Amino acid sequence: MAQQLNASLVGAALDSAPIGILIFDKNERLVWANKTIEKLFDINQHDLIGQLAGDFVGKKYKYIFSFKESFCLESTSDSPECWLKCWQEKSKNDNETIRYYLDVTTEHQFQADYNKLRETLKQKATHDPVTGLLNGRGMQKILEPLISRSRRYENDLSIIRMRLQSGQKSQSITDHELVTAGYLLKDKMRWADHIGHLEGGEFLLVLPETSGDSAEKLAIKLCCIIEDLKVNHADQEAPISVCCSIAMWVKGDNVTTLLQRAEDVLKNAISENHQVLVA
Repeated sequence: MAQQLNASLVGAALDSAPIGILIFDKNERLVWANKTIEKLFDINQHDLIGQLAGDFVGKKYKYIFSFKESFCLESTSDSPECWLKCWQEKSKNDNETIRYYLDVTTEHQFQADYNKLRETLKQKATHDPVTGLLNGRGMQKILEPLISRSRRYENDLSIIRMRLQSGQKSQSITDHELVTAGYLLKDKMRWADHIGHLEGGEFLLVLPETSGDSAEKLAIKLCCIIEDLKVNHADQEAPISVCCSIAMWVKGDNVTTLLQRAEDVLKNAISENHQVLVA
């Protein structure tokens, strides 16, 4: 048999609970508040009792008399910024609304720090997590010394931007297909060449000591290899379509201009339905 607790003991426990508690009557008049509310909102609990929303002006009172699941109390000269999570429920007789407030400032700061760290790591990462190939940042680092070398010795340098698309336009290239395509492309390239996966099913191939004609022949060969892949979508085989652009280093080029020229030509190749288009 459950022990009957003393009402004053229960009241004292609720008053000192680590979460703020408010109780409103059916007219939305505040009829009870615990001491934790004082700490969270920096207001005397007794000043709230018997009051309606229209009796107060100020942002913190808005959060007391209207429900919002999550919000921030701005810092003041006396208290730091505070993030609160709020939820509410009706009493058994449905005449009162009970609202709870939990301080989640520490959790919010942890999440903010995590997001910041994740973004920093993403910016510093040089490899694509799907294919394991170099990403755009990694390929730029590869291109910089190669362009410097071409600028100094006037060596040939070509790049291929290759976009893979599902034969069924409503479907996107899957991670498995990207990994397979990346492996096939890498297998057909020389040891001195470099390959990376950018975004949206796009690969970048960097070909040192390679003329535009040689790059075009390689691009045509690689397109044939990729288009021979059969992709299963909804138990139906669908081919992969490929569009390529080729850009050669010319005097005055830097990493940005060379990549941008290849990107512009790739857009033209896709819109004009060319398999390979040379800048």
